[in-house]
Order: sequence, then structure tokens, then C-alpha cells
Amino acid sequence: MIRDILTLRARLRVASVSLLTAAGCASPGTSEVVPTPKAVEPVAVDKPTTSPQPPSDPPDPPSPPIAEPPISQYPRPTCPSGTWSGTLEEAQKRTADLTKSLDCPAAIHGIVDPERKSAEAPPGARAHLDEAATKALGAGHCSYTWTIPCPGGRPLLADDGPRVADAIHSTAWIAELAPADSLPERLREVIADEWLQDARSEHASVASFARATLELLALAAPPALVAASQRASLDEIDHARLCFALASRYAGAALGPGPLPAVPTRPAELVRLACDTFVEGCVGETIAALVATRAARRCTDPSVTAVLARIADDEAEHAALAWATVAWAVTQGGETVRSAVRALARDMHAAAMRAEPPAPAPSTALLAHHGRLDAAAHHACLVDAWQHLIADAVAELCGDSHPASDRAQA
Repeated sequence: MIRDILTLRARLRVASVSLLTAAGCASPGTSEVVPTPKAVEPVAVDKPTTSPQPPSDPPDPPSPPIAEPPISQYPRPTCPSGTWSGTLEEAQKRTADLTKSLDCPAAIHGIVDPERKSAEAPPGARAHLDEAATKALGAGHCSYTWTIPCPGGRPLLADDGPRVADAIHSTAWIAELAPADSLPERLREVIADEWLQDARSEHASVASFARATLELLALAAPPALVAASQRASLDEIDHARLCFALASRYAGAALGPGPLPAVPTRPAELVRLACDTFVEGCVGETIAALVATRAARRCTDPSVTAVLARIADDEAEHAALAWATVAWAVTQGGETVRSAVRALARDMHAAAMRAEPPAPAPSTALLAHHGRLDAAAHHACLVDAWQHLIADAVAELCGDSHPASDRAQA
């Protein structure tokens, strides 16, 4: 686990320094505006590492003469979620998990959500038994809380949450991959649904980076950042094609994206750019890179491992682009931008740490063989990314004497 953190930290450092140097915002070896997480203290080693002293604040340039919106207007990254209740018989039709509690399956997939306009919850939804709600319903009924695991590339956020295209039967977005091994039908459906959710998220990331490029241009960002954003958008096309290919491979049917819902333009404001980039890139892509890295290490299918390794490498580059973009925004906007990012990071970190870790699923090993992490492993990536990468990177970026992890626990 520590190896994954150290590897990703080094990748982020090298890539973000290179981008900032190309953008003319920092010279090689300068750490004043480049977010570099401090050394991770290994849990299993007795001898602790020594944390370097935080850098002093760089001089603040004049703030841009624009009116910035209040921090509350910035969207937070939200994973779609909901509830489902039904009969025990209905629940048993939607599970490959033999573990039970209160006679109900501990986890189900492919659920129906009566609170949504559409009949089915989004593909890739994972539902875990809500014991309190199940007891309230009485014998013969089960109640679940479902979520869509995040992230899957840079999200395309609107005021009402992430936007993705519906899945349709299509061969247009499918890359060539070797056929899948023989699997039980229900397990194959679960894996197909999860890869389909990733595919839809990666597809939306193409539009997210396209929007980011326009926002950079609107604020006269250096060409190095604009070019990197364009390259990232092309990377996401490849990711989407690979994930749609894996979803189709396990589903036994050609799957692709339908029309992607349009999102409104966002104000060309420096604080807004920094905060949106922090949410979508610094947080989203850093966690995505760690998820893909750990999934690749546990995967035993060569074709899937190759896909995950490619995605992990690219997401690390995309995360570095996000950190470099926020660092550039700090050099332009000074304390106005720095304070907004610091406040946003504090709120997001506290929310992430409040989340209860789910129990490992009995099918964890089977899912891992095919490149899928269960809910418990996803949660571990979220916590590790915040504790060992994001929080300390924010502290150094903002010139704080104490990391954001310490302030979040205060």
C-alpha cells in the first residue's frame, strides 16, 4: 500500500514540476508553488520518517480585478446514491453474494430505484443492506442503500451533480481486446456493470477536459497548461474505448455511449477555475490514479491489467496537470485563490473522513482478479489519497505550517 502512495507521489511531483516549468511559473527544484506531498510514514515500520519544514509563503501578486462568487457556489464531487427496498425474492435475484444478514443478501447489484424517473439505478450501482430499514420493513423484505463508486476519470460536473451519457448498443467506441474467461452469469453481469460505469465516466471526462481547456484559454493560461489539457481529453477517448470494450467483453454484447447531456458554461473567474480544478482534478484524478494502480496490481487477467496500467499512468499525469493549474492560479490570484482552495479542501477532507468504511465483500478476490475493487478497497483509496497525498499537497501549496489532515481532525 505504501509503495503505491510513494510511486504516485513521485509521478505527481515530476509531472507537475515539468508543467509549471514549461508554463514559466517555477524553475526546476523550486517547491514554492508546486504541491508536493510530504513523506508518508509507513505503518509497519518502527522508525518514523522526518517531515520537511513547510516552505514560506511566496509574495502575493495583486489579485485580479474581478468579482469572485462565494465559495458555497462551487459544486462538490458527489457520487450518485439512493435507496431500494423490495421483497426477499426480488433481492435474491440481484445478487452473486452468498453472505446474508436478517435473511437478506448482504449486497446486491442491478437494483430498481422507485424514486427515480427511470426504472433502473445506474449501471455499476453497488447496494449494501441497511439493517435498520430492513428490520422496520419486517420479515420477507430487504432494504438497501446504493451508490455509484467515484471516480472514473475527471467528472463532468453540473450544479445537479455528474453528467454521463446513457449506454446504448453500439460498436463505435469499442477497442479490440481478448475474450474473457468463462464466469458465472451473475458475476459476469456485475463486472460488466462496473466496467460500464467506468466507461460512461471516462466518456464524460472527454467533455470535462474540453471545458477545462476553454476555461484556461478564457483566463489567458500558459500554452503548456492548455496543451496538456488537450492531450488529456484525447487520453480520455482511449480510456472510454478500452472500458466500453471491457464492459462489452463481460456483458457479451456491444455497448457504447449515447448522447452526452450538455452542461452550461461556467464563469471565467480565477477562483472558480482553481476550485473547480481542485474538485475535478486534484481530488478526482489523484484518487482515480490510486484506484487504477491498486486494481492493476491485484488483477490477474493480462488484458485487463494492461488497460488499468495505461489508465493509472494517464490519470497520474492528469492529476499533475490539475495541481499545476491550481498552483498557476495561486501565482496569479494570491491569497484570494489560496484561501478559497484551502477552505474547500478542509470541507472536502472532513467529509471524506466522516464516511464509514464498508465491510469487505465475500466476492472481493473474484472481483479483484478482473480488475475491480470492492467498496471497502475504494474507501481505502479515498482515505489514503487524502491522508498521504491531497491534504499535505494542499498544505504546501497554501504555505500552511500544519497539513490539512491535522486541521480536519481538530
